[in-house]
Amino acid sequence: MVMTASRSITFRGYFLPGPAIGSAPGLRDAGSAYIPLTPPLPTLQPCPAAQAQNPGRRGWTRGSRSRRGGARTPEPRCQFLQLRWLSSCCGGLDFPAAPARPLRSPAAAMQNQVLTPHVYWAQRHREVYLRVELSDVQHPDISITENVLHFKAHGHGAKGDNVYEFHLEFLEPVKPQDNPEGLMRENNIHIQRKNCGSRNAEEKQLLDHMVRWGYDWLTHKLTQRQVNLTVQKKENHWWERLTKQEKRPLFLAPDFDRWLDESDAEMELKAKEEERINKIRMESRVPNDSFANLKRGYLFMYNLVQFLGFSWIFVNMTVRLFILGKDSFYDTFHTMADMMYFCQMLAVVEIINALLRVTRSPVIPTLIQFFGRNVILFVVIGSLEEMQSKAVVFFVFYLWSAIEIFRYPFYMLACIDIEWKLLTWIRYSIWIPLYPLGCLAEAISVIQSIPVFSETGKFSFMLPYPLNITVKFSFFLQIYLIMLFLGLFVNFRHLYKQRRRRYGPRKRKTN
Repeated sequence: MVMTASRSITFRGYFLPGPAIGSAPGLRDAGSAYIPLTPPLPTLQPCPAAQAQNPGRRGWTRGSRSRRGGARTPEPRCQFLQLRWLSSCCGGLDFPAAPARPLRSPAAAMQNQVLTPHVYWAQRHREVYLRVELSDVQHPDISITENVLHFKAHGHGAKGDNVYEFHLEFLEPVKPQDNPEGLMRENNIHIQRKNCGSRNAEEKQLLDHMVRWGYDWLTHKLTQRQVNLTVQKKENHWWERLTKQEKRPLFLAPDFDRWLDESDAEMELKAKEEERINKIRMESRVPNDSFANLKRGYLFMYNLVQFLGFSWIFVNMTVRLFILGKDSFYDTFHTMADMMYFCQMLAVVEIINALLRVTRSPVIPTLIQFFGRNVILFVVIGSLEEMQSKAVVFFVFYLWSAIEIFRYPFYMLACIDIEWKLLTWIRYSIWIPLYPLGCLAEAISVIQSIPVFSETGKFSFMLPYPLNITVKFSFFLQIYLIMLFLGLFVNFRHLYKQRRRRYGPRKRKTN
């Protein structure tokens, strides 16, 4: 390398025009020399001596030609990289090192970034519904200050398991978040809340009063997959949009599962108001029943006795069927008649309960079932010895008891406010195959008894003079067959309504 006193630096056949060393500020001897980064790097020019020694070498740095075919121009580069290349060529100049940039991990970058969850909203005239798409949320921080909803929670969202937060300034004023503890302190009620500990009766009464009169203005419900928020509006009217800013936030979208137009929301509001008024009227009409516990005890004991009676019949018939086989068909009446007589005679209590409104059972289906079974049991089977040894008696008794061993325990548990879902489903479903089969078995027994009544003349009578006509009881049995199938239709319709009320399709609630 040749360094001259002129205003240039020559190296490897190139020279760098510039001030002489020692005269230019910032350019010094080797070892402490440096070239400042602020001014632009001068353009490299070819050295004549180098071109004479190497004619084939143009002496230019790598660059690009102009569109008009002119000479190459130096390729624009980062000043720092050009200076480092120049230092390596000169061998004596020292340039400052590149500034060290701290490496940031993705986790650290994620912590500094504010994550917002997906939020879906819908509204009614009185309230706003928000659904936050976060799963596994335990203790969210939710508050309303100066008409702005603040939400912060740790959960699993679109960006994984992190802390998510968002803020929404509502278009219209909403009811601020009230402090139940402050209201209780105003009423001189002390709260000792440790892990949601129990409150005394006075505290519970005040909390119910707060909810009833609108102190519970911001409520949230945590599920495994989302967080549901309900915010009460100060004025009951429809909003054009949710937020005060006209541009919708990117994380906010309509909740089409709850979305209703303004007209539909008004109809829903009217329906709720009518339902509330009707409920108040019904409650005012129903007097306070001071014998409620006595009624429950009475109904529980009645259903328990009936359950035990029909269970005894069903179990004994099942055991005899497995032991004796078909031979058990012909002596069913002689072994089970006494218990069946007791259970069917006791069933008259159900008619009394329906007439006195002790139960909500309709009177007509109860009468049809009671008289229909007793005609078969006492008249058709019990009064004819020829019928008592027929196989149809087994099927009549077995089908009756199979239905009742599920119906009576269901009512028995309902008296003590216990619901077993499997038993409930069986009670409302097993009648579908068994009830028609029971009516068919009853009809077969009536048809088999008609010739016996005609031959024996039992229960037949003669009309007085001048008619002198003998009326056979078999004629009434033929009429009874028609009434039997009409009764089947009435009871089947009643049971179908009960099942549809319990398990049928319901209108989806949107509140």
